[in-house]
This record gives sequence, structure tokens and C-alpha cells, in this order.
Amino acid sequence: MSEPTRSPQPIILIRGFGGLDVADEKKDTYQRFNVGTVYPQKQGENYIYEGLILRFMKSNWKYQDTTNVVGYYGKTYAYEPLLPEKLKRSTDKDIVEKFMRLKELGYFSGNKIIIDPGMALHLLETVEQPWQTLWVFRYYDLDERKFNVYGEALVRLIDFIRELTVQKEGFKPKVNIIAHSMGGLIAREAVQRTYPTSKQQKAENYINGA
Repeated sequence: MSEPTRSPQPIILIRGFGGLDVADEKKDTYQRFNVGTVYPQKQGENYIYEGLILRFMKSNWKYQDTTNVVGYYGKTYAYEPLLPEKLKRSTDKDIVEKFMRLKELGYFSGNKIIIDPGMALHLLETVEQPWQTLWVFRYYDLDERKFNVYGEALVRLIDFIRELTVQKEGFKPKVNIIAHSMGGLIAREAVQRTYPTSKQQKAENYINGA
């Protein structure tokens, strides 16, 4: 087991399974982590529960929402990615090189989980602390019910987060995972099967406290 840390690290949220009909969950980019509750007939902050996403963004940790960076598809996205017009006009060779590194690693196509090129460029240019980012793992959108698919997809997301950070800051952080029910089983799949088999690595090198 890796040594736990209180230092800021990227956070991945994975919700539980919603039953046979998950249409509503798939409509919500945040997989309901953005949903809060209020008690009927009550007013005032003591009766309001804010969604987890908002709570992290408002906290002293100052996490940044990166949910719309990743696209999840039912089939492999095999199209050649369109490079952002801003990148074509850029005179910042460092940013261009970092962006092209992400492209070379295949994060923009060739998988069910791809990174939006425009958002990747935005992160490279603007995100001050990429280790304080918040990600929602939207396994529902993959249209699969296979643990090996979920595990491989989660590992791909972790790889991208770490690669983004190394491009920005020169180091690869571990990630924290907050999971509920089915989400916990998916995290366990990645820890116990995906890393040891497909990557031949220990999950503790990638996930905090694994």
C-alpha cells in the first residue's frame, strides 16, 4: 500500500449503478454529483446540501472542474482529431510541443474515451494547478457492462490526468478516487486486475492509498 498524503491530488468521482434504466444518468454530464438537496418547507443555509462538485470548487482546496474535457462514447472514436485553430496560430512552441505530445499518445482518438483537443489546449494554457482538478468517470456512457472495459477505461483516464500534469509541471501525481457502490467495484477492478495484467504495474504507483 502506498503512503497516503494530504497534499492536493487530482480527484476522480465514480458513482454507483442506477439500475436498468440509466437514461437520466447518461443525460447528466456530472452523473448526479452536481445534484444537491433541500428540505421541503425549509429555508436557510442549514437546510441546503450542495452537490459534491460545487462543494469541492468552493472549498479552500480550490479544485477546478474538468468534467467537459473528456468524451465518452459507445463505440471507438476513430476519426482524425481536428486541431484547434488557436493551436495553428500559436507562436508558443512549448505549448505546441506539449499538445502534440498528447496527440502522439493517442488521447484524441482511437478509443471510447477521448480528450477534446480544444479543452486539452485550454488546460495546458490556463490551468495553474493541474493536480487540483476534479474528474467524473462516466462509465455509463460507454454502453458496456463489463468490468474489464470499465477498468481499462478508468486507467486510461488516470494516464491522461498524469500526462497532463507532467506536461504542465514536470511530475506525474497519483490520483484520489471517491467511489460509491458500483464505483468502488470499478476502482477495485482497476487496482486488482487492470494494472497487474494489462500494464504490469502496481496500482499504488498511480492511485493514492491503493
